[in-house]
Amino acid sequence: MFDPILSKIQEGLPVLGTCAGLILLAEKLSNDNNVYFGTLPVTVRRNAYGRQLGSFYTEEEVKVWGKSLWHLSVPLLWKVQGRMQRSLLRWMAIL
Repeated sequence: MFDPILSKIQEGLPVLGTCAGLILLAEKLSNDNNVYFGTLPVTVRRNAYGRQLGSFYTEEEVKVWGKSLWHLSVPLLWKVQGRMQRSLLRWMAIL
């Protein structure tokens, strides 16, 4: 299944990767020697905020958004290169 998906991405299939998908698409992982699809010009740090087993839910009063809080262990975009950097900056300007 890997090779057909990789071929489709290389042929221009639009993809979005969040969490594990971001790890699969990244050209480089800053704390892991493995590269999977390697089609997104970014460097990602796996488990940047702790391991998945360390994720948790709690209730605490936060003035901005209420009481419910989730701490999720997710990857961190460590470095963004080339066209991805320009796209990310445009996206952030929209927010």
